[in-house]
Amino acid sequence: MLVGRSAVVSGAYYYEKLGFRAAWVSITQVPLVYLLATKSSILGVFTGTSHERLNWAHRWVSRTLLLTATIHGGMFYRQWDRVDYVADELEMMPMVKYGMGAWFIVVWTFLSSLTPMRSWWYEGFVIQHIAAAAVLLWCLWMHVPDYAFYNIWFAVATICVDKLVIWGWTTYNNVTMPKKCAESQVLGHRAEIKAVDDELTEVTIYDVKFQWEAGQHVYLRLPTISMNPMEAHPFTIANAPIHSSSQSIQLLIEKKGGFTKRLHTKAQDNTKPVTAIITGPLGKPPTWKAFETLVLI
Repeated sequence: MLVGRSAVVSGAYYYEKLGFRAAWVSITQVPLVYLLATKSSILGVFTGTSHERLNWAHRWVSRTLLLTATIHGGMFYRQWDRVDYVADELEMMPMVKYGMGAWFIVVWTFLSSLTPMRSWWYEGFVIQHIAAAAVLLWCLWMHVPDYAFYNIWFAVATICVDKLVIWGWTTYNNVTMPKKCAESQVLGHRAEIKAVDDELTEVTIYDVKFQWEAGQHVYLRLPTISMNPMEAHPFTIANAPIHSSSQSIQLLIEKKGGFTKRLHTKAQDNTKPVTAIITGPLGKPPTWKAFETLVLI
């Protein structure tokens, strides 16, 4: 028995089998990584939660992917190194280079997502994070065999469906028929910005046509203030709904850096309304009736 087990462990293809198994574990996690990153998450619908509350799962599945991908590449490298075949493998199989590229992208994504780097320049983090996610899919497409392509297509379909839902939702909330009122507008909402003090900006957005619950948030775009017209940031709605077909929402935004700093500077000198484009409301507040005790601060 001991001899048989030793033969299995040290067989000619032992490390290759381990690498192949780790490859399947890795590629089947890819769709879940992208699914957990969507704002219109179907997982959120099934679990009764919102996309930002699933972010911890997105991070940990991504870290698991990094671990299994490292095992996958390490086992194959070990197999080739035993027979001095690494250089020949890289020359004969271009797909290996794309796999190495995908691994480096996952490593970079992990490192750049750590708190110090993410907090240093969040807007830059978001841009490179999206770019890395797109390049990763391309590298995986060039790396995996044909019979594993469905995992890549699943991830692509997840992204496309999410974008269509969010864009459709944004269009519905921000495009209205022209009215006789001189202050009405077809695209976006009329908004007023005001610097409350040296650290706080108040944004009031008029004529929104949706209802919300306490604790929900919206993604805010201010094309005349943002450096990128597509730039959007989440902010919690600060006022309570009045259950009317047309009402206003209020956002209280602390000045930090980047967009919020530009917004506060603009609010100090601005007296004219600006155009706001909003997506939401997003988020699913807790069901208070599920708790026996509440502590309100």
